[in-house]
Amino acid sequence: MSRYRVGVVGLVHGHIWGLIKQWNEDPRAELVAVAEPEPKLLEQASSYGIPKYYSSWREMLEKEKLDILQLGNENSAGAEVVEAAAALGIHCILEKPMAATYDQAKSMHDACAKASVQLMVNWWTNWVPAIYWSMEMAKAQKIGQITQIAFRLGHAGPKEIGCSPYFYNWLYDPKKNGAGAYMDFCCYGAAVCAWVLGEATECLGVAARLAKDYLHTDDNGILILKYPTALGLCEGTWTQIGPEPKGNPVFYGTEGTLKVVDGKIHWYKPRTSTPEIIEPDPLPTGMTNAVDYFLTCLEQGKPIDGMCSAKVGLMAQAMLQKGLDSMDS
Repeated sequence: MSRYRVGVVGLVHGHIWGLIKQWNEDPRAELVAVAEPEPKLLEQASSYGIPKYYSSWREMLEKEKLDILQLGNENSAGAEVVEAAAALGIHCILEKPMAATYDQAKSMHDACAKASVQLMVNWWTNWVPAIYWSMEMAKAQKIGQITQIAFRLGHAGPKEIGCSPYFYNWLYDPKKNGAGAYMDFCCYGAAVCAWVLGEATECLGVAARLAKDYLHTDDNGILILKYPTALGLCEGTWTQIGPEPKGNPVFYGTEGTLKVVDGKIHWYKPRTSTPEIIEPDPLPTGMTNAVDYFLTCLEQGKPIDGMCSAKVGLMAQAMLQKGLDSMDS
């Protein structure tokens, strides 16, 4: 079996370490090099057995023959890397959201489409069986016409929950992140709405620094989406104590309601006061995690589909951007 040669660009995204572990555990892939200018992060990466290290991603692309690039850099840094990789025929996978701005996301989308290479946006929510199957049920109109989707994500703040300074320093930079908690967490709801309903016709964003005086960006944000027959509510926070409310995400339809509660799907049907509680099936074969799905699509010659597709990522970014623009108007 031929193995896909994988390079990593950037180690400042906190999610990257779990993804490197996934690449190491999949026999179809071989991690051959990592590029990161911060020596301490390269030292941390040495424990993962990656053989070659570069301080410049451009040098890595020049010297290494790669099939796949795994990005783990700031939201604003991805576009330049993806464009260069696409020109070399290298498939790319990056963390959520797609970029810091819509223009950056569009340039990545178009570069990969032009080069006929795969581009995947990794949303960890897609690998949670209850969330995945509730989205599929909503799309299949198991609860009739969708009238509302609500999704809230958040915590006490990146610094407060113990994220690395290399991670939270750029999350707190609105140029590198795209905003603050608004971009960090409202993006998830935007992606769910984009996958289930498409791109909204109207978008209203509200964000503010409510509690963390040391920030130069927002610590709470809300994105409201308007569709012809539905509304979307996407909430994000860096000031929340305790977990999200019970039931998250929630899909409201004309013939029922779906809530994800403690890893199970609660299905409320007409004229009933108690839900049917569904233990979700495992994820489909070839979809156990981001790396599994990406490699399976490459092996089978299939395009990346679903919430992690570049198309959905671009729609989510467009709605986030319109929300940001609305804050200024």
